[in-house]
Amino acid sequence: MTKKTGVKKRAVSGKAEKTIVRTLYGKGDKVTELSINLFGEDAAKRYCQNTNALQLRGGKWTHAAIVEEGDKIIIKRPPSAGKDITLLNHLDDRGIQKTLRTLDAFTLCLALKNAPKAVRDKVFRNMSKQAAEMLQEDLDYMGPVKASRVRAAQNDIAAIVDTLALNGEIEIIDEYFV
Repeated sequence: MTKKTGVKKRAVSGKAEKTIVRTLYGKGDKVTELSINLFGEDAAKRYCQNTNALQLRGGKWTHAAIVEEGDKIIIKRPPSAGKDITLLNHLDDRGIQKTLRTLDAFTLCLALKNAPKAVRDKVFRNMSKQAAEMLQEDLDYMGPVKASRVRAAQNDIAAIVDTLALNGEIEIIDEYFV
């Protein structure tokens, strides 16, 4: 007599369904492409979401997408990692608001420390009156800050904007990239 276990074995017919994921890694203009095969579309979607959510520093960026056999990833423009804070001027109000929802107050405050007036005004315009007053107060009371910390905060915001744009959640006005 054989002992039954609670484990059911599934017969796999022929080929298991593979999903092809292409990932681009880059720093500045240098791009490396990696192609991997994952079993199951859910696993591929999770991989893409996790990869695209990465916030890399030092001008590095990454983007993953599910593709068909032989297809390449096409990115309309290079990622903005390492660009300056004026990138926010090239978002519509909805894009600014979406970006602000993903930021913490301290990073935003640091990034706006030496930002142009036009950028500050656009950010304040897309916040509630109370939030804008609190941010302005924080900026007024913030003492001297190392320029490297301000640049790092600005690069973090540029990376977030880029991730949101690559995921199709916001749109960057194209003339910035001409």
